[in-house]
This record gives sequence, structure tokens and C-alpha cells, in this order.
Amino acid sequence: MPLDGTDLDPLILEGTKLPERTLFWRAREARAARKGPWKLYSRGKVTALYNLDDDIGETMDVSAQHPEILSELQTAWEQWEADVVQSARQFEN
Repeated sequence: MPLDGTDLDPLILEGTKLPERTLFWRAREARAARKGPWKLYSRGKVTALYNLDDDIGETMDVSAQHPEILSELQTAWEQWEADVVQSARQFEN
């Protein structure tokens, strides 16, 4: 059965860098996506976009200044969520 994920052997055994990728996570009603310096965070009706290179403390929502990045990360997160739900179905009764 194929599993989701990334093989870390080249990183651990050879010190090879992993390719750039978007990371996703969720916890209860909160969700997030991270791509390069950009982090999308959403909880309930609140959604924010942060540039972590400029604002590691996540204090400045820059979604109004970067609507294309906001949209890209939202779409990517929705696709990831759909993939996770589909993958989970194989483990149901």
C-alpha cells in the first residue's frame, strides 16, 4: 500500500537537501500552509498571510498586499485536504 510522505534517507544518509515543497497541517479548526517564506494561517473565519522572512512573529497580515499568494496557498491547501480525505478512505471499514 503506498503511503504519503517523503523519503528522508538521502537527507539523513547523504546530507542531500530535500526539494522545495509546500507543507500543510491542521489542528482542530486551525489550518496552515507554508511555502518558502509564506505562511497561510486560517482559524474559523479568520485567515491571514505572513511573510516569515520579514515577520517571524506572525504579527503582520499581508494578505491584502499579496492576494495572488493567498489564493495560491488556499488552493493548494484545499487540494491537500482533498487528497488526505481520499487517502484516509482506504483505511475505513
